[in-house]
Amino acid sequence: PDAKIIAILREPIARAYSQYQMARRREQEFRPPHDALSASLEIDEMDVDTPESTRYFQFSDYERVLSKYLELFGREKILIFFQEDLDSRPEYVLRQVYEFLGVEDHIPENVGVRVHKAGDVRFRRLDQLLKGDNWIRRGVRAIVPRKVRPTIVFWLEILNIRPTAKDGSLLGELREMFSEFAIRQTQFLEKKFGVRPPWPIAR
Repeated sequence: PDAKIIAILREPIARAYSQYQMARRREQEFRPPHDALSASLEIDEMDVDTPESTRYFQFSDYERVLSKYLELFGREKILIFFQEDLDSRPEYVLRQVYEFLGVEDHIPENVGVRVHKAGDVRFRRLDQLLKGDNWIRRGVRAIVPRKVRPTIVFWLEILNIRPTAKDGSLLGELREMFSEFAIRQTQFLEKKFGVRPPWPIAR
């Protein structure tokens, strides 16, 4: 009951599209973005057969995700930030988090460094080796301690990503196509938390 909840939210359509791009990169998705995102709106929450990797709008549905936390913990126990805050004012976000938690603040030197960036796979063969069951992975498991394996895989995946230019026109089409969904998220956050998201959504 004394837990404190911190939510950093991304513009819902951009977040769903980013998840779609990751699923494509991992060869978990082959449909065009419009079709894949439209299909995700029809997924029932109780459907256990649909892979989590393709539940694009389920994780962008902040009303669904936050409502239960709001019911259980109350407004005063939940702190809301937006991805734009973290991108443009990371030190401010950290200080607000420390104040919210009631702990001494500490600002690391790399507070403004962004590590994980979206893009395409540089070397498809390396990507397959990282994800598949093969003799290299079995050999690594035999000599590398379990607790450090995820860190090694994470950094290899990061180094194997080639940043690509963002397709603003496609994202604009998706925002227009799913504007009703995004507006619902905005209205929920304004009504229940008194915060106005910095999202480019037509009303």
